[in-house]
Amino acid sequence: MIMSPPNRVTRLDVARKAKVSLATVTYALNPTGKLRISIKTQARIRDIAAQMGYRPNYVHRALSAGKTYSVGLIVPDSKALLFPLYEMIIDGCVDRMNADKYDPLLLLRSRWERVSQVVRDGRVDGLILVQSDGEDRYIREAAALGVPVVVLNRDLPADLPEKRSACVYADHQHMLADVVDEFKALGCRNILNFSSSAGTFTNRVYFDAFNEAMAAQSASGLIGSTIAPIWKDFKLQAEGLFATPLRWDGIFVDGAPTADELIRVAAEAGRVPGRDFHLIAADAYPESESYAVQPARLRRERAVYWQPAREVGHAGWRMMSALIAGESVPVTTRVPYVREAFDGRRTTDPLPETTGGIIYAKRV
Repeated sequence: MIMSPPNRVTRLDVARKAKVSLATVTYALNPTGKLRISIKTQARIRDIAAQMGYRPNYVHRALSAGKTYSVGLIVPDSKALLFPLYEMIIDGCVDRMNADKYDPLLLLRSRWERVSQVVRDGRVDGLILVQSDGEDRYIREAAALGVPVVVLNRDLPADLPEKRSACVYADHQHMLADVVDEFKALGCRNILNFSSSAGTFTNRVYFDAFNEAMAAQSASGLIGSTIAPIWKDFKLQAEGLFATPLRWDGIFVDGAPTADELIRVAAEAGRVPGRDFHLIAADAYPESESYAVQPARLRRERAVYWQPAREVGHAGWRMMSALIAGESVPVTTRVPYVREAFDGRRTTDPLPETTGGIIYAKRV
């Protein structure tokens, strides 16, 4: 025997039970119109609605508020969903989105016609784009669609005319300045930025921020250079770094795999981190966030600066929520990295989470 679903309690049912008009019930449960009723009457109607098991109808709620309670969440393509950094950013964003009773509508930048159609159909209140590359076209096209736009993990294109747009990304510039300050405090004089100077937005900012930080220390006699890893000849390149007459006593690397390989080659050359040079790394996410089973790893860097992926997602939703509400927001929000230092023992403490505001947590 097929059981029919129970009848849904409507606002009309509540009105009949309370012996008031439908308009009075509507205002009591959603006081946004011009009708005014007493607080006592509001409380009585809400009590009756709760006793009857009334639940707001989504469509009516959306029509009353003039919102869809959905936001388009755009990633470059389906493969991007397998990238842990994107996954963490999206997780942080959706977590706060759901708390505000909003839902994401997953869209792909590679199928832009679908994105445009969804906006034209009025199915979303805004668009959140997650990307790392320098492709400006889709950000500009998103802004031209007339809905609020927030870009996560990179900046906005220059001279974007749309005022209802914002971006949120990790504070790479502040992080590199801190790294150079830390090397200086350790007594380092020759500092190497061993990371790519092109490619992603993060790589480009690393390059510029390192140069700015070194220029700020020029009076201190510090020498800085940037060398991009050449993966097909990495071992030969790394050996050359340690064979050159110019001894790098402070090395910044982008990513744990690069740090591991550099440490291995250094060991073969008789160079020991912490004794012959100091190594500081930046990474997109801790090993605990990887899908692969990670063996216990002895960290030999001086410190690792983790990108605050979930916090970028949290801040991104705050910007979008404010834009939907018609509020003004900063064009750019930078979320500080989390620094984790190592003293030869594996650190297993969880990284701190944000609980509201943007944090800059330093753990020593």
